[in-house]
Amino acid sequence: MSVEAAVAQDTVMGYSGLIAESADPLQALLLLVGFEQAGRPQSIKHPAFMRLVEAPSKNPDLEGTWVTVKGLYMPGRVRNDHAFNLARIRRICCAGDAQQINLAVNSRQSLEGLSFKENDWVLVTGKVEFRGRRTVLQVTNLKYIAPTDPDPDYYVN
Repeated sequence: MSVEAAVAQDTVMGYSGLIAESADPLQALLLLVGFEQAGRPQSIKHPAFMRLVEAPSKNPDLEGTWVTVKGLYMPGRVRNDHAFNLARIRRICCAGDAQQINLAVNSRQSLEGLSFKENDWVLVTGKVEFRGRRTVLQVTNLKYIAPTDPDPDYYVN
């Protein structure tokens, strides 16, 4: 397989993942058009939520890659028009030890136009950056933040 064919296959697989995760196929189509207009990434990975959170120490190869991840929209405690947290609930053995795990999301565009409420499920596509021991998803276009169906597996391990 040629390099061009491999890149095309990775791109199609990445886009297929976005469409499969989307609650609204039309919204997924708009997201894909946004990728094309904003200089789409060559390939998009779909790592597990905790793999992204732990990436600076356990998965440094993820730095600089484009990923898509699903979680709960959580605005920050301090008002910031360019940042929010993507959250999941982690449990070790039972609901009694469950705790919220956050993944920071920064946007180059103001988030003012988004109509998400706290705890809405969203699908975010962004570039992985490390800031010290913390993972941050850098979103270049608001079209990369889309509503989605809740994850059937509510908890992450």
